[in-house]
Amino acid sequence: MENLKNEKYINLGFIGHNAYALQGLFPEYTRKPNEYGYFLNFENYSELACNQGVECHTNCFESEAHFFEVLNRKLLCFFLEKNL
Repeated sequence: MENLKNEKYINLGFIGHNAYALQGLFPEYTRKPNEYGYFLNFENYSELACNQGVECHTNCFESEAHFFEVLNRKLLCFFLEKNL
């Protein structure tokens, strides 16, 4: 599987336990590898009781920068849908 060398763990920081909500922004990607081996999985983590964060494990993007471009675009669209 060639796409596994593109695998990334991306720490989104302490944004609360919002993995489920973030996963919902990407319905076109599956949490487990699809028939082509591609996946996108958000997971909650905690270092301390008050520091709750999210990590993303994926092989669907060329770089971390590409991932954040797509995430920012999806968040902006979500925000605009909810507020217009």
